[in-house]
Amino acid sequence: MCKPRKTRSRNTIVRSPQECSAGTGSLRYTWLTTLNYEMPTKKLNFPARAEQARSGGCIGMTVHVTRELCFTSQEVELLAFRNSQLTKNNCPYMKKYIFVVLFFLFAFSLTAYCFLPSPVHAYTETSEGPEILVTLSPANPGANQSVTASLQSFSLDLERAAISWYLDDARKDSGPAHKTFTFHTGQTGKEMRLAVHVDTQEGLTADKVLVINPANVDLMWEAATYVPPLYRGKSLPTPGSLVRVVALPSFVGNDGGRLRSENLIYDWERDFSKVFAASGRGKNIFVFTMPDGFASVDIGLRVSDESGGLVAENKLSLTPIAPSIRFYEEHPLEGTRYAHALTKSFDLRASEFTLRAEPFGMFASGAPLDYLWQVDGTAATPHTEAKNLLTLRQNKGSSGSSSLSLTITNLTKSLSAAVELMINFGK
Repeated sequence: MCKPRKTRSRNTIVRSPQECSAGTGSLRYTWLTTLNYEMPTKKLNFPARAEQARSGGCIGMTVHVTRELCFTSQEVELLAFRNSQLTKNNCPYMKKYIFVVLFFLFAFSLTAYCFLPSPVHAYTETSEGPEILVTLSPANPGANQSVTASLQSFSLDLERAAISWYLDDARKDSGPAHKTFTFHTGQTGKEMRLAVHVDTQEGLTADKVLVINPANVDLMWEAATYVPPLYRGKSLPTPGSLVRVVALPSFVGNDGGRLRSENLIYDWERDFSKVFAASGRGKNIFVFTMPDGFASVDIGLRVSDESGGLVAENKLSLTPIAPSIRFYEEHPLEGTRYAHALTKSFDLRASEFTLRAEPFGMFASGAPLDYLWQVDGTAATPHTEAKNLLTLRQNKGSSGSSSLSLTITNLTKSLSAAVELMINFGK
């Protein structure tokens, strides 16, 4: 059994298990972070400081502000201890320290609550009766979109309640525990009225009305990478390239007129983190740089009007590709024959043939590209007019094949592409 002794420390009685202290009477004060015990919780008043003796199998517990309780080692298990040793003289300081920490935590939480942006939804809602919660998926419906409404309540038993769903005052679905309802929105600016009515077995009723005004925003993007003239495809992003995203919102106001894009508020996100520098009123263009590797980039956008009553969202994911090289015939009269690319091998039938190399995916601007032409491993001299042109000639009576290779490098971005072409001649 623990026998207390009296010590002097600001007129405070400290109970300590003397028989557990191996005859020295010293105690180890440790700040308690986790406590498991078998005694009734009503006997403890936290915050508390634990006192533990290493020998004798006895643990003493001092509960500040109230009284000390003493337990055996089988009754209390201290799982975690932090900080340094404490003495009785530290107790008033620790109380003050705890108060200051709690005060700053409260102040920080209040500040975060006041200044963090609240969720903005593309609808308004009204309620009557006990509180019920209706959530939409997607949260901000666009035009001509399938939407699922889900019903929740923390005060009503919806599993045994009769639930009715109305769309523009027409009942569309009803029955016991019908907690979800799927519908389709109309055109942009066409307001819809979604209502739900709940009748419980206890005779309680609840209503919720959501007025939805769908709006849209389209995202158009282009990469600042090279493609040949009159190329019908899209320039694709490569590692380290610039990408330009343009938002095209479609918002209709209460008067039926379309809202101007420069009067809307744009919130851009990259990889689920808001880009504050690119967000704001009228900022419908977002320019960013792709990573040096081949990791994808997720772009998100939320557009809203000044009142927050109209909201539209959209997102896209871009994955960079490796740049590539394609060969085309440079005809002396017709020019470059872009309709047919030369791949793997071709037969050189004319005495002279000029190849044009097009570096798809290389940066459209910046430092000049470096071209390294090789024929059978030996450096070849490109055309005098342009480094991406190479003229091939064959002698009469000769036959065989040669390997043509080209490596194009962007020295400033350490980006390169290589290709090899087998040339057959004498046929």
